[in-house]
Amino acid sequence: MVVLPYPALGHLLPLIHLATKLATTGIIVTLLNVDSIHENLSRQWRCPDGMDIRLEQVHCDVFIPCGIDAKALKDTDGLLESLERLQIPVEELVREMQPPPCCIISDYFMRWAVGITKKLGLKVVTFWPGNAAWSSIHHHTQLLVSSGDANLGLDENKLIRYVPGLDAFRCRHLPSYFRRKLVGFILEFFSVSADRMKDADWILVNSISELETHAFDAMQGALANKNFVSVGPLFPCHTSPRVSLRDEKSECLEWLHTQATTSVLYISFGSLCLFPERQIVELAAGLEASKQPFLWADVRHEFASSEALRGFAERSRPRGMVVSWAPQLQVLAHHSIAGFLSHCGWNSVLESIFYGVPLLGWPCHTEQSMNCKLVEDWKIGRRLSDDQDVARGRVEEVIRDFLEGQGMGEIRARMAALRSTVRSTTDQGGTSHENLKRFADAVNVSAIAGATWHGKSRPCGSHKNDAT
Repeated sequence: MVVLPYPALGHLLPLIHLATKLATTGIIVTLLNVDSIHENLSRQWRCPDGMDIRLEQVHCDVFIPCGIDAKALKDTDGLLESLERLQIPVEELVREMQPPPCCIISDYFMRWAVGITKKLGLKVVTFWPGNAAWSSIHHHTQLLVSSGDANLGLDENKLIRYVPGLDAFRCRHLPSYFRRKLVGFILEFFSVSADRMKDADWILVNSISELETHAFDAMQGALANKNFVSVGPLFPCHTSPRVSLRDEKSECLEWLHTQATTSVLYISFGSLCLFPERQIVELAAGLEASKQPFLWADVRHEFASSEALRGFAERSRPRGMVVSWAPQLQVLAHHSIAGFLSHCGWNSVLESIFYGVPLLGWPCHTEQSMNCKLVEDWKIGRRLSDDQDVARGRVEEVIRDFLEGQGMGEIRARMAALRSTVRSTTDQGGTSHENLKRFADAVNVSAIAGATWHGKSRPCGSHKNDAT
C-alpha cells in the first residue's frame, strides 16, 4: 500500500506510526512525501527490523523539511495550490511501483488523491488526522455556510445546535477558517474534500470512539459508511520507535530529573502557532511572576530574536528552562510534569490524556478551540483564553490556580479515568486495535483477490499475503 501524508507535522507523524503498525502485519508500505520532508526523514528515521517500509518522494515547490510551519501558512492559498500540483507526479510514481499497491491511504487534506486512487482502480482509504467532532463540523461546511454561521463578523457567543453528533457549542469554537470569508479556492477546497470523503472505502480516524460515541455514529450515518472508524491514538508509545524531524533537546530530560514530582509546567504551542511578540512577552512575565517551575519548548526561537525577551531564560534558572524543541512524549511521561500549557493541537491532547497530564489550553488556530472545548467538557483541563491579548497579571493568576487550585484534584481524577480508556483501546481487544486489525485483514483479502490496476487484475506484494 501507499501512504500519502499531508506535509504538516501533526499529520505526518501519526501516519508514520500508522504505517509502522500496518507493516507489523506483513503489509509492504510505501511512505510517499514531498522531497524536502523525504530527505529529512531519510536522515532521521530508520525502518524497524522485520518490516518493509519504503520511502519515496515527489518534488514540491514549497521547501518544508520539518513540515508546514507558521511561515508557510502565511500563504495558505499558495501552499494548497502547490500541493494540488503534485497530482501528476504522484500518479506517475504509483503507476510504476513494484509490487503494485492495492490501496492508497491519503490524508483527507490531500483531496485530489481520491481521484487518482479511483482512476487506478485501487481501494480508497482516507486518513482523518483529528477528532470525529472536527470531522463532522468540516463535513457539514455547506450547512454552516447556508445557516450564516461561517462568515466574518460572527457573533462569537451564538450557540450552534444543529451539527450532527455534537452537543451545542458557540461560534468561537468553530475552526479558525470559519472566521474568514469562505470564498473562492478555500471554500471550494473544503466542499470538494467533504464530497470526496463519501467515495472512501475506509476512513481511519486518529481518535478514540469511546470518547466521541455520538460524533462517530453521526459521521457513519452521514457517510453511510460503517468503516468510518477510530484507530487512535497514533503516536509511538511504550517501546515503539520515536520519529522526529527536529533536533530534540535531551538535556531538558536531565533537568527534569532534578525537579520535584508533579511540580513542572510544560509549555509548547507546536510548530504552527504564531503568537504576537507582545503576547509572548506578557506570557513570560506572568510565568516569571508565578514562581512556578517550567519547561518551555520555544520552536520559533522567540527568546533569541526578541530584545524584550532577552534575559528571561537566564533569570528563570534554575527554576525554569527554555529549549528550542523537546521530546514531548518523554517529557509528558516524566514524573515531574504537573500540567501542560498547550495550543490544544489534537496530537498534544491525545498525548496528554495517554500520560495523564492535565491541560491548560490556549488555542491558536484551525480546530484547536473545539479541541479545547472537548478538554473542558471532559473535565481534564481548563482554558487560559480564547484570544491573544492576555495581560501578565491574568497569566500569573491562571497558572497559579491551575497548578495549585482546589479543582486540580478533580481534574487529575478525571484524567486518570480517561487515561485508562485511551490506553486500553490500543490493547488486544480494544476498539482501535480491532478496527485496525479489521482494516489490515481487508487489505490482505483485497490483495489475495487481486487489485484492479489499469482495468486489469494484478497481484499485490507483501511478506505474507502479497499486500502492498
